[in-house]
This record gives sequence, structure tokens and C-alpha cells, in this order.
Amino acid sequence: MWRVLAACLLVSACSTPQTDTASPGNTLEVVGAKQDKVDGRVAAAVVVASEANTAGKPAVVNSELKVASAYLPPPSDADVAFARQRAAKGDPTQYAKEIEYGKKLNEDIEKMWVKLEAEKKQNAEVIIKLRADIEQAKKDSVTNLFTAAALVCFGVALIMTLAGQYARAAICATFGLTLAGIPMLLDSEWFVECLSASVLIIIIATVWHLKHEKTKKAE
Repeated sequence: MWRVLAACLLVSACSTPQTDTASPGNTLEVVGAKQDKVDGRVAAAVVVASEANTAGKPAVVNSELKVASAYLPPPSDADVAFARQRAAKGDPTQYAKEIEYGKKLNEDIEKMWVKLEAEKKQNAEVIIKLRADIEQAKKDSVTNLFTAAALVCFGVALIMTLAGQYARAAICATFGLTLAGIPMLLDSEWFVECLSASVLIIIIATVWHLKHEKTKKAE
């Protein structure tokens, strides 16, 4: 069946002068659009051929059937023999069975397309969730990294405080607070401003401390 569909798509793509508007980025939509076009063209040609037959226009019937055939793959010898046998018998019951089979087959194909669309939507949702999970994992790893660095700074600040080096401890603690706050500010529009302010405070405190130490040593 898929070989039939593929052949129909190739024939329709080559024979129709109209531009296909389906998005080339989605294979399922492209296949669906092309198959709908093939089905519509074939069905329309058959309807016109039937009307021409009723109106007694055999030339039009022949032309419209040729158009319909152009959108379809060549039938197998077995299918042609089966159709000829059916036509030779002219059994109304057999025709009714074939019509019912054709309708049922078309309904099954429509159900398959609906199922494919549902699966495509479900897969898209899964992909979106996976991407969100990956992004969250990246954010968590960055947060954990900065948190660990901040804890180290706080630990060093505590040691300096116990040693009586309060100025250095304050600078180290400020640096730790800056590191701890970076993950929370990454998505903020004030990230650059906040980070710049923190770095400036640390620089000012460090310069002040160094000058203070230098003055103290000079005394």
C-alpha cells in the first residue's frame, strides 16, 4: 500500500502545474497534502467522466479517465484481470461488494492518518519535555557549581573571622554572596547591573583593605 501511495505522490508532483503549499519541513504534512491532492484530482476526474457518460460524450469520458489514470500507479495484471472478470459478469451484487470494500478501505486509511497525527503531536510534546528537562538540568548544574563555590568562600570567611581578620572575612563573604546569587540572576534583566555592582563593591572593599593594611604597617 505504501508503494502505491509513494508512486501516486511522485506522479502528482510531476504532473500538476500548481505549486504545492505544504511545508517542506514536515514530512507527514507534505505526504498528507500530496495524497489529498491526488485523491481529489482522481475523484473529480471520475465524477466528470460519469457525467460525460450520462450526457453521451465518450471522448470526454476517455479524456477524463486518462487524467485519473495519470495520478495513479499502473495496476497489476492480477487486478486488471479481476476487474475485467467483474465487468464481464456484470453482477450487481459483486459491484456492491467492491463499492463497500472501497469505502471501508478509505475509512481505514483516514483512521491511520488521524492516528499518525496524534502520534506526531505526542512525540512533539515528549521532545518539548525532554528539552525542558535538559535545560533544567543545565541550570541545576550551574546552580550547584556556584553554590559549592559560595560555600567555600563562606567557609574561608568563617575561618578568617575566627582568626580576627574581619575585613578579609567580609570581603570573602561578599564574594560568596555574589557567587550564590549569580544562578538566581542569570535569567534576570538586571543580571549585568547586579553582577557589576557586586564586583565593584568587592574591588572597593579590597582596595580599601589593602590601603588600610599598608597604612597600619607604616605606623
